[in-house]
Parts: sequence; C-alpha cells; structure tokens
Amino acid sequence: PCSVWGDKSPNNSYSLDRIFSVFPKGQFIHILRDGGDVIPSLLAAKIRPDLASAARRWKTSVNAVQKFIQAHPANCLEIRYETLVQNPEATMKPVFEFLGLSFDAEFLKSQAPASSMRDLSKYDHLSNVLSPISTDSIGKGRKKLSAEEKDVAQKIIGTDLQKLGYAPL
Repeated sequence: PCSVWGDKSPNNSYSLDRIFSVFPKGQFIHILRDGGDVIPSLLAAKIRPDLASAARRWKTSVNAVQKFIQAHPANCLEIRYETLVQNPEATMKPVFEFLGLSFDAEFLKSQAPASSMRDLSKYDHLSNVLSPISTDSIGKGRKKLSAEEKDVAQKIIGTDLQKLGYAPL
C-alpha cells in the first residue's frame, strides 16, 4: 500500500543495479555529503574500524552512486547534504517534484515519519533524526580530524573531493 518508500542505508550504494532490476521504475535520491565530514561519522558510529577504511568506504560508495546516476539519469536526483540543511525548502521542492508529490513546507517540521522508526534508540548515530534541521554538522567532521589524519584521508579521497566540488582536506 506504500507508494513512496525510502531507505538511508549507505550499503545500498553497492546494490543499486540489483535494486533497479527489481524496481525498474524506481526513483533514487542520493544525498551527497562532504567526505571530510563523513569519515569521522563512520568512525564514531563504529561502521568502520580505522580512518583509511572509512575514507575508502566513502570513496567507493560515492563512486558507485555516481556510476549508477550516469547510467540512469532519468531515475536519479542528487542533492547535497550541505545545501539541504542550509536551505531545506528550496532543496526539497525539487525532490518532491521529482517524486511527483505535492510539496508542503510543513513536511519539514513534521517528526511523524521518523517517529515511527523503531531503531532510532538502538544506534547513537541516529540520535539527531528527531532534532530540527540544523547546519551544525557542516564542517564538524573536518574539525575533528588531525593534520595527520587529513593527510591520510586526502591521499585516498582528495581527487573525488575535488571532482565533486568539495575543498581539499
């Protein structure tokens, strides 16, 4: 009975072709976020054991999605996390349009969809899901990285950051 379904799992970036084969009319929205902010988040959430592994995870995930977008541009929309939190209404209007839904700015204030998510309390990295939209996390991860960590990560993701319009670490 659900006409729109979403999932935030970064693991899906590695299975997009398989998902698309099951849902050939599927619409895919990629929220691209600065790798310099993602890496410390992956480490804090214990999704990756070390900095190099976290950097490679961001790189391979983003590259897999970029490849899928190139292959299926009519089914894909990419937005930037930073733009989303800085200007949620202007960013979400095209998302709703892409999905063929009517936009209502009240949606941005509603916690109803997230409040039904049963796993929010199970994972520390999901603690902000019910918080108001905020720009507080932009640049937060980059600030956590030491100069040495930035050098290691830059060697792994620097080319991708540049290609995607993000500043070097």
